[in-house]
Order: sequence, then C-alpha cells, then structure tokens
Amino acid sequence: MTYKKNNSNINIAYWFYRKTDKLKTKLSETKIQYLLLLSQMHYTIKYKNLLMPSLFVYSNSEIYDPTVRTIMNYGFPLMPIPEFETEVTDFLDLIWQKYAPFSDEKLQEFVHSLNCFKNIYNENDNIIINPLNLIDSFATSIRNKKNENKSKIMISQNGPVKVSAWTPRKLKK
Repeated sequence: MTYKKNNSNINIAYWFYRKTDKLKTKLSETKIQYLLLLSQMHYTIKYKNLLMPSLFVYSNSEIYDPTVRTIMNYGFPLMPIPEFETEVTDFLDLIWQKYAPFSDEKLQEFVHSLNCFKNIYNENDNIIINPLNLIDSFATSIRNKKNENKSKIMISQNGPVKVSAWTPRKLKK
C-alpha cells in the first residue's frame, strides 16, 4: 500500500493544529493523537490507500505517534501550512467534524472501546502498532458501533426484545 502525497504525519497533525488555531481554541496532545489514528484508519478503509506513513505506540493505555508527541512537547515549529489535495482536505474536515467535539476522555474511551483495540491490547503492553494490521478489525468495530446505536434491547413482559427505529413501509401507488 502506498500513501497519498502526505510525506509526514506531522503535516496532518499540523493541519489539525492549525484548524483549532483558526477557531481560537487549543488542541490537546491526546486529541491530536487520536485524530491522527482515526484519520489513518478511516482513510485507509475509504480509499484503500494510506493517508500518511505512520506507526503508533501503545503504552500505558495510551495510543500515540512518538514523533508527534515529541513535537507537541516542544510546540510545533514555524512551518508553512501544509497544502493537500481537495480530497484529503475534505476528508480531514469530515474527521474533524465527527471527532473534534469529543472531549479527550470521551475520544480515548471511544477508541479503547473498539474491539480492534479492546481485544488485542491490555494495560501492561508496550508495543508498536502498525495501522495496516488493524484495518479489517477496525472496519468491523466501526460497523458494530453503528449497529449498536441503531437498535436497543428493551425488557417486555415476555423478556428482552430488540427494538430498532421505526421505518414506514412503502405504499404502492
């Protein structure tokens, strides 16, 4: 698999950083790390291509890119705003809209609740994560999360019942 004209995960991180800068808010290191991970996974599923070359580390129940962590500790250097293809910018905007409203804790909780992470890693692991190894299980986890939100289990007089949103049937004209 190749990557899509983004030679560095630092450019993607800087794009998110600049997005918050324009909104006059701050972006925590935790949130930027999870935005990078989720961007890589979603982009790879959607376009069958990597967004950026990257490896993440799982340590002490945290998932992070070590290069971006080091840069965030010292502050982003003065660098030109990265320019991406429209497809990539539009994609990053969608990721931003979907995940930026989450608090750091909720975002971490969401990622750790995905089966692709929950079933593989435990608190004491210190390992390198190659996102390519998780793509299939990530896609399944996301699908399952969507399905969890669509139907609920309620208790009736006869026991548990799966309840889903009502959809009207189509009438013949």
